[in-house]
Amino acid sequence: MDAGWNLRRGTRVVVHSVRHAPWWISIAKQRGNADDLLMRRRHGRSWQQRAGAPLGTRRAHFLTTVAMIVAVTGAVRRRRGLLALGLTAWLGATARFAWQRIKPGPRTSGEVTAMLVTSSAIPPVAVASWCGGAVRAGVRSPNRPRRRIEAVLFDRDGTLVVDVPYNADPDRVLPMPGARRSLDRLRDAGVQLAVVTNQSGVARGLLTSDDVSRVNARVSELLGPFDAFLVCAHGPDDGCECRKPEPGLVEAAARLLDVDASRCVVIGDIGADMEAASRAGALGVLVPTPATLPHEVAQARLVRSHLAAAVDVVLVARRGVP
Repeated sequence: MDAGWNLRRGTRVVVHSVRHAPWWISIAKQRGNADDLLMRRRHGRSWQQRAGAPLGTRRAHFLTTVAMIVAVTGAVRRRRGLLALGLTAWLGATARFAWQRIKPGPRTSGEVTAMLVTSSAIPPVAVASWCGGAVRAGVRSPNRPRRRIEAVLFDRDGTLVVDVPYNADPDRVLPMPGARRSLDRLRDAGVQLAVVTNQSGVARGLLTSDDVSRVNARVSELLGPFDAFLVCAHGPDDGCECRKPEPGLVEAAARLLDVDASRCVVIGDIGADMEAASRAGALGVLVPTPATLPHEVAQARLVRSHLAAAVDVVLVARRGVP
């Protein structure tokens, strides 16, 4: 989906015997909660809705675990009121969860016993697994920027505005969904903003530098002010050092904004944007569109499904997520 593909749901029926599993298998399965953080880190907060994955009962498990902690705290400190409150809430939540699992049947004595025991253990184990995944994602993740970001450099076409090939008409400029809101979040956080864009149509004779300037002015009019616009007007065969994937535009933008390139983030929609960022020492965040090739998505260090999620990367790095 991030690469612009459409997913179609099909059907298949497989008939097989139920394999044997130990009674405690449902507890062991809670380790999978840590994987949710990998998906969230890779595809943003809305990955479950986009993937059609069930949201699960994490919130109920958290509340059940809190009630259990309150009960234990009350017992250790010999505070009867706290103990009674926590124990009542924990037993009630556990009983409700257990009944949801027992109700479908077959309700044999062995099954009921196993369900009662595992229903008591599942909530704290699930919460512990999820928290452990959160810690590992935050501490060890290669996708977490380990630098303070001072500037964000945006590709223009396909990232900030809808890509109209060789556009010379300001009236055809259409912002990408949520672009203005995302840019304003960065402005509010004190991040410098620039646009770095290849415009080979100038070299090809399909538009003029004045056309590019007028389109850029319209982009600013719709999306707010930028600290700089940097344009490469060369063609693919001109051998320049500024046309992405060459790092020239990124390096020039960093100099113009008076920041080190390592403290810049480049947000774009194709592999050339990511390569230019990498070669300049900046961090690249890919926001795929239908024009993005699958291998470009696979090779990108950071991929976010939409512009707002890419901006989250910057704001987290600055420790200022609104």
